[in-house]
Amino acid sequence: MPIDPVCGMSVHALFAVAEYEYQGRRFFFCSRSCRDAFVRAPQRYVSAEEPPAMTRPPRARPHPEDSSPTTGGCCLV
Repeated sequence: MPIDPVCGMSVHALFAVAEYEYQGRRFFFCSRSCRDAFVRAPQRYVSAEEPPAMTRPPRARPHPEDSSPTTGGCCLV
């Protein structure tokens, strides 16, 4: 399952709130604010040493109970 490169949350590709292609790789986001943060400074979230966003293990960050990947209410970056 893809990982949002900004917040580290697992995001199902079919239900991602937003997506963006950068350097030939497609990234999926839990919220528009995470996508916007990525678009402003993608080099902050992607480096040549990292595996692709689709396979990178998730960072430990629980998903807030009052939001979901389809509403994108968890990130206010």
